[in-house]
Parts: sequence; structure tokens; C-alpha cells
Amino acid sequence: MKIGNFNGIIKLVQSIATKHGPEILIGLGIAGMGTTVVLSVKATPKALLIIDDAINEKNDIELEIANENEDYIYNPIDKLTVMETTKVCWKCYLPAVITGVTSVVCIIGGTTMNLRRNAALATAYKISETAIKELQEYKDKVVDTIGEEKNQEIENKINKEHLDRAAVDLDSTTISGTGPVLYFEKMGGQWFKSDKETVREVINNLNNTMNTEMYVSLNDFYADMGLANTIAGDSLGWNTNQGMIEPRFSSMVTKTGIPVVVLTTRIEPRVDYGKLY
Repeated sequence: MKIGNFNGIIKLVQSIATKHGPEILIGLGIAGMGTTVVLSVKATPKALLIIDDAINEKNDIELEIANENEDYIYNPIDKLTVMETTKVCWKCYLPAVITGVTSVVCIIGGTTMNLRRNAALATAYKISETAIKELQEYKDKVVDTIGEEKNQEIENKINKEHLDRAAVDLDSTTISGTGPVLYFEKMGGQWFKSDKETVREVINNLNNTMNTEMYVSLNDFYADMGLANTIAGDSLGWNTNQGMIEPRFSSMVTKTGIPVVVLTTRIEPRVDYGKLY
């Protein structure tokens, strides 16, 4: 095997171990516990034989003493004390003990790594939430500084770039909806036909739902608009801490000259919208 390939394998193993370390440790711990039980069961017959031999040996010694001393009362035993039992057969269970201790260490280690990762993720989410809030405040300050009209011009340029990147062959693409106007929603990149009143009604209904349930997902919007759910649609959404959903409409023209309305919201959907701080 070439050194380069060997180094690549090592890096791959290190990457997997780093990414799935907690699961690997906990899995090894659980497997080790099962192995501990098996080793204990296998060691028991051997330990019982050793105990029987020890009992017989002790009785033989006692009998020999009684034969040499007429005043000595011979009293045979049928079991050893706890200390005697441990002394004669501890080696039989040594592999099981080592495996059991190692398994416990693996489980504790994996659990500890999970706790640390969860704490780090919680901190990261908190930082992300703060950054999103500050970004929204920055956007609002920009609007106050340059005015709504100038801000809309900037947004229109950004929306046009998104529209051009998401361009599809509309003649061969199935478009949902039956409205008179073609829409492109930038949040998930879906195309549909509708009208502004219907879109506003759907968003008003979402806001009413959010007032009672505290949050709504992007897939809730898709469902109400008759669009297909997406994987990202379950991970993105809005909550009451952000404020109500406010739609923004930008009239554009595709590269092929087809009029389209780009739909965005004043506050973009965020990840972990269901976590209310």
C-alpha cells in the first residue's frame, strides 16, 4: 500500500472518530456490557469447580488433623466464606471485570462528549440568534438611513440575482397554482402561480396561527399555498419573538423575458424557530 493511500485512510478514520465519537464509545460500551455477561457465564462453571476443589482440600486438611488428634472434632464444611471464595476464584472473573469496567468508562466517556457537544451547540445557537437579531436591527437602521425607496432598489438587485441563478425552463417545468401571476419565492426557490391577495391571506392566516401556537414553519406556508413540502421547510420558520411575517413583492423579468413576482419576507425564516428564548 502506498504511503499516500495509508495517510488518507488514517485521516478518514480520524474524521469518522471525531464526528461520531460519542456514538462509537456508547456503542462499544453497550457491546462490552453484553460481552461482560457472556464472560461471566462462561467463567462460572470453572469457578464452581475451583470452589469445590478448595472445599475438598480444606475438608481433607481438617480430616488429617482429626486423625492425628483424637481430641479434635472433625466438622466438614460444604461452602467457603465470602473472603475465601473471592480468594480462590477471582482470577476466573478477571476478564469479565476488565471488560465491564472498560464498558462503563466508554459509556461515561461517550455521554460526557455528548453533553459537551450539546453545550457547545447551545452556545452556538445562542450566538447565531444574537447575530440574526443584530442583522435585522442593522437592516432596519439601513432603511431608516437611506429610506424605504432606496432600500427597495437594493433588495430588487439582490432578488434579481437570486432569480437569475434559479432560472429554469418554465415551459417544461410544472408550476403549481392557478393564479394569473407567476411567483418565485426566494425562501425555498419554488415557482407557483397565484395573486397578491391570496398570498397575503395565507400569510395573515399563518400570523394568526403563530399568535396561538407561537411559531410556524416554512412548510406550513407551502402547505397553505398548495406547494410541495421540502426538507428545509421543516427546519426553517418564524416565531413570535421575531414579530409577524410581512411579505415583500418585487416585480421582475426573467432572462427569457417572462414577468415574475419575487416573494420574500421582511424577516427571513430562521433555523430552530421552535426554540423560544
